[in-house]
Amino acid sequence: MLPLPNLTSKNFQTLFEEAKNRIPALTKEWTDFNYHDTGITLLQLFAWLFEMQHYYADAIGEEHQHKYLKLLGYTPLGQQPAAALITLKGIQEEMILPKGIRFMAEDTIFETEEAIKVIPNRIASVLRGNQYLDVTEIITAYDASYETVWEPSGGNCFYIGFENKLIEKQVLPLYVNIYKGKAVRIPLMQSALQLATCRWEFYTHSGWQEITEVIDETSAFLQDGYIILQLPSESSQTVLSKDYGPLHYIRCILVENNYDILPKLSYIAINAFRIKQKQTLASSFFIDCTGEDSQCYTLPHFLAFTGEIMAAVKAGDRWEIWENTSENPSFYIDRKNLWEVQIQFDKNRYGKVPDKGQSSLYIICYDKSFYTKRFIGNIAGCASQRITIDENELYQEDLSVAIYLDYKDGGQISLCRKVESLHLHADKDCVYEMNSNNIVSLGEGIYRSIPKSIKGSMMITDFSLTKGRAGNVKGKKINRIASELAPFLSDIQIFNIKNAEGGRDKETTEEAINTFRKQFAKAQRAITCEDYEKIVKQTPGLMIHKIKGISETKLSLDTSCSNKLSIIVKPFSEEQRPILSQVYKQAIKKHIEYYRLLTTEVDIQSPIYLGIDVYGCIYIRKGYDETNVYTTIKNAVDSVGEYRDFGEPIIFGTLFGQIETLESIAYVDNLSLEPIGYGGEKNLGGDIIIKPNVLTYLRNYHVELR
Repeated sequence: MLPLPNLTSKNFQTLFEEAKNRIPALTKEWTDFNYHDTGITLLQLFAWLFEMQHYYADAIGEEHQHKYLKLLGYTPLGQQPAAALITLKGIQEEMILPKGIRFMAEDTIFETEEAIKVIPNRIASVLRGNQYLDVTEIITAYDASYETVWEPSGGNCFYIGFENKLIEKQVLPLYVNIYKGKAVRIPLMQSALQLATCRWEFYTHSGWQEITEVIDETSAFLQDGYIILQLPSESSQTVLSKDYGPLHYIRCILVENNYDILPKLSYIAINAFRIKQKQTLASSFFIDCTGEDSQCYTLPHFLAFTGEIMAAVKAGDRWEIWENTSENPSFYIDRKNLWEVQIQFDKNRYGKVPDKGQSSLYIICYDKSFYTKRFIGNIAGCASQRITIDENELYQEDLSVAIYLDYKDGGQISLCRKVESLHLHADKDCVYEMNSNNIVSLGEGIYRSIPKSIKGSMMITDFSLTKGRAGNVKGKKINRIASELAPFLSDIQIFNIKNAEGGRDKETTEEAINTFRKQFAKAQRAITCEDYEKIVKQTPGLMIHKIKGISETKLSLDTSCSNKLSIIVKPFSEEQRPILSQVYKQAIKKHIEYYRLLTTEVDIQSPIYLGIDVYGCIYIRKGYDETNVYTTIKNAVDSVGEYRDFGEPIIFGTLFGQIETLESIAYVDNLSLEPIGYGGEKNLGGDIIIKPNVLTYLRNYHVELR
């Protein structure tokens, strides 16, 4: 028998003695500690229960812990691939890159997640404002430089010039990267926040014309993303800068401005798209068939060009495999064009074509190195069968399997569906369950549907590998394409502007438990002021500098307002003392509505800013300056900045002592503080007592230095 871990060293006797020894500290009335006392008997009972519970808890293994986590609604995270953004330069013709195109960072493979359309064009100039300030090098450089999108002085337009003509109905995806800085904006969700309204236009032979078909993932430059434009007609050349000559321009005009901080643009790029760090070795998809005598379909994956192809046609609840050997061909694969690999069926040539139907043709593309490894185990027909996939870098989310049945007249497959738990599905479901150790457990319906006289095998239909955290490569490391593509994209330049991010190794049991504890501790409902502060700080799209939740009872001393709450919010802003905009208030109210108790009334307010005037006469030692004196006073008075919070009183004695202890100070002759405005009062000791919704700032500094 394997030894069990010991979660605690305390046995029954130790627990009982500890509990009994605590009695005098808790109550003076309990003086009888003999065994006949009922209370002592209860202590013995609970000590025994504690010891028994830990005995059984010691026997819980990793698999049990995963089951308990699943019962609590948490599944340990599996291996996740890193994601990166790359840009292609030097495109000579318009083409569609199929899904699965491979790019390399040394020996690490990245792939496209969908078909990508690239166009033969480049950004030649970027101009800003009414004076056409040239910011091209800053905006198109792949470094840490940045420039504000709009002129701080009020210029409301910027221009992007393209080298080649913009075609009518051509989709123009611009990828925009926003400089983050110190102030972090909470990522936007699908219901995007609009702090500004922009209008896009392009130059035609008759002047500037509006682009009405615009998809803006950035929400007017609040975050990274695509701005996808579709021009209603073709563009014309114009000259906006003599340095660049005639170009095809589009421009963005700021129509309405409610920005907290003017967005700073790091770069704009075309032919930019996202890729994931994974290596797909098998990929499957369905095709709708026409039923005609001659049928031809495009295969939308890179493996169709380089790998082996298996086709299956729907036959009842299973799929009939159509072999494509030299002795018995069933279809033809046309690989003349990398961008459009086609599968062709011809009744006259091959004797049969797929019947008409939706999703009636099933195609599986295999990497040549993986084709012979696609079968991973035999189905024996017994209950509770498990098959292990021996691959540490398996990306489980991409995995799918089927049951292959070998009949005399050919093979058939039954597609399997992955489920979280086999116990939640009917016996007839063709399902499987997979745990974190890459063990596939088959459902009961599969065992009963396979006659014992028929040999069955488990076959992989979708399969990918990923390096997890090791795939988080640095910027500019993804710089070449897979060797199979070299003849087609030999002149293409590849850049990954930013580091690849998001790669993660499989979560250990200990990490999963810690993650669950953190998630469990997150506020799901707002009850206390602290709950509201945490939730409001996570409002999508906002940049909140300081926040304070205050009950109305505390704010107005009105005991009848116990169900009212004021949330005081100071946003990050280029203004020293910003006032909360209506857009901010509406966004916060919408965000907290899910968490707010129905009986709680919430009022979102701006801070009250109270100015502090400082007067005094201070003697400085010879050879010193006043810098540290001013800094000390400002830090003690100012709560608009980083050092102090809402409602913190300014203690005169503390400030006086801080100044006197400075090395540069001989002595303080005179010092006084005066609040100017609403929100604070000066007491007899010279302290400034601040209301809880007030932030203070240094208004006037009248300190004479001698």
